[in-house]
Amino acid sequence: QLAKMLLVSLGYKSENEGFTGNAWATNVNVRAAQKGLYEGLETMDTNAALTRDNAARMVWNALNAYEVEYKTTLVTDSKGQLTSQITVQDKVGIDNLSQKLTLLRDKYEAVIYEGTLKASGKYNAMNATGTGSDKLVVDVKYVDGTDVSGSNFNNQALKCKKDFTDLLGQYVKVMYDTKDKTVYGVFPVADENTVITATMGDVDTVAADATKVKVDGTEYDLENTATNTNVYGASTPGNFQTVFTGTNSATKVKFISNDGNDKIDLAIVVPVNVYEITYVGSDNITLKNLNGAPALGNIKKSDCVISGDLAKDDYVSVIGKEYNFDGKYEVTKLTTTEGKTEQIKTASSATTDMKVGGTWYTLLSGLKDDNNNQI
Repeated sequence: QLAKMLLVSLGYKSENEGFTGNAWATNVNVRAAQKGLYEGLETMDTNAALTRDNAARMVWNALNAYEVEYKTTLVTDSKGQLTSQITVQDKVGIDNLSQKLTLLRDKYEAVIYEGTLKASGKYNAMNATGTGSDKLVVDVKYVDGTDVSGSNFNNQALKCKKDFTDLLGQYVKVMYDTKDKTVYGVFPVADENTVITATMGDVDTVAADATKVKVDGTEYDLENTATNTNVYGASTPGNFQTVFTGTNSATKVKFISNDGNDKIDLAIVVPVNVYEITYVGSDNITLKNLNGAPALGNIKKSDCVISGDLAKDDYVSVIGKEYNFDGKYEVTKLTTTEGKTEQIKTASSATTDMKVGGTWYTLLSGLKDDNNNQI
């Protein structure tokens, strides 16, 4: 019954399609399957009561389906007599966004863009154009299901005041209002994306194999060789080996495959640096860098998103404001561990790891002691 209502809303006529009479349910199911109303619901029993989630999915499928229209043509039969023939076809639009009209676009002035999310707010890790505090940029591949690769829709900047930075680099769908030029929502396409999140301390290159990367002991294939893999953030873009060699172990990295084959297409790197707090005031905090991190000195609390109650002599991790949607520093209070150093690991005469209290800790590259000596 719902499928019939949705098909009629798409433009199908009951009298033409046999949606009435003894075989109406069979005819409806055939058309519904052809139109994609049952996409993602292949195991659903169409004779059972419909659940709310399945109903929502069917409505969503219908909104993204093309509307139809009937075309009447005159044809000559075998006896030379003219007769009318009615055929149904997808409804054609009149502008250059798409040749066909979805129900969502025709009735609600909304368009579905598909492509790679390149920028969100002030965070422009992937060299996208048209960014700003209220901009979202998507490298458009499809519009309402129509392939527009290589067209002028690529690098489309849309108005958006919500934070979608967690989806940067992923293949997404964007619902966009063509009337007031704003974004309704952004969501990743699950079948296209594989995302591995880690810190640099968990990442290693694979000896003698530039087509792989190892994350926390598990190897992953790169889409291209290391010299061709796109690395955004710390270096924009950069050579894989150059960016990942000697990078701060606390730095965040997200490896993304966005074309459905599970091979890493790109990596987004967000530098995380550690500071010691030397002053906390009502409006400002003063930070002392510990491992060659960019000098910040005295910064305003209003320019920060702060996690934890801060006090003098505390240690904090800081993510630069250029890596956040709202353009603010992300300051997080760190926990500390005290104890005797039981063992150390070294590489190239530098200490890389320490064992304290029975636990191994990886040191930040460039870490110095209180006397400014390299550890």
